[in-house]
Amino acid sequence: MKTSELEANITRILASASKQDWTDGIFTALTVWAYKDLPSAVVWCKKNEHDPTLSGWLYDFMIAEPGETSNDIKSVLVALESELSDLSFGGIKHDFYKLVQGRSGLRVMVFRSMNVERTIGDLIAILENSPMSVTGDRYLFAGRNDEHVFTFKSHTKG
Repeated sequence: MKTSELEANITRILASASKQDWTDGIFTALTVWAYKDLPSAVVWCKKNEHDPTLSGWLYDFMIAEPGETSNDIKSVLVALESELSDLSFGGIKHDFYKLVQGRSGLRVMVFRSMNVERTIGDLIAILENSPMSVTGDRYLFAGRNDEHVFTFKSHTKG
């Protein structure tokens, strides 16, 4: 599946999760989708209703292309971090740095903020100025405001 298709599916799932108990809903919906549409992929995520045996690994949610053995990863397709409880920029930034340092076809940052647009702008400034992020790195920002509405922004480091 192409990165743009992954991004479109994740955006759709997050948008629909905003209408429910979204903290559990996000990880459950993402896991169900990954198992259905990416059957050969390896999925790690926070515990969720669909598969309680899953537990977090490097990221809150990750889809990887398996390597030659069960302990091998050929590539990371999606790395997702979330900061759902801490509304401060410091809390969001702490989790975001994991994405900036990692290698993945798509990096997704899900967060809550009083000022979603400003937070996204500040996160983009971090990745654009970081030597750990390289030209072409692709990010999807999903910020949820107090009205329970997501704002999505895709950004490729240029």
